[in-house]
Amino acid sequence: MKQEAKNFALKIADHRPMRLVPPGKRSNFQKIAITDIDETRFIAYDDIIYCESTNNYTNIITRQGRSFTCCKTLKDVENRLPADLFMRIHASYLVNIQDITALKRKCNWEVEVDNDRLLPVSRLKKQELLVVLGC
Repeated sequence: MKQEAKNFALKIADHRPMRLVPPGKRSNFQKIAITDIDETRFIAYDDIIYCESTNNYTNIITRQGRSFTCCKTLKDVENRLPADLFMRIHASYLVNIQDITALKRKCNWEVEVDNDRLLPVSRLKKQELLVVLGC
């Protein structure tokens, strides 16, 4: 009887849930997992230039010029990326702040990323962006 209980305890111990990284803490794995029907692709945080929302999908644009679409909202993707590297600048855009190369202040505010792409900045995010960029 004791042997059966011991075996049962070992089985339970083998099926413990994996420990998740608490919110706000960084894991050693510096990539985001993007899952589609055929595969799960891992994209390094540093390779992401920006993310763009299209309804309930998010396009992730990388330095290599590739675009990956995942079936997560922009808010879900934002929660999975480190807050010290990425900033929500608009309802439809999340940008890697290390890739901002210019701030355009003409009629509508825009940030230039990767020296060629312009992304809009919402009125509500202007002040926060200025603080983050040290302007």
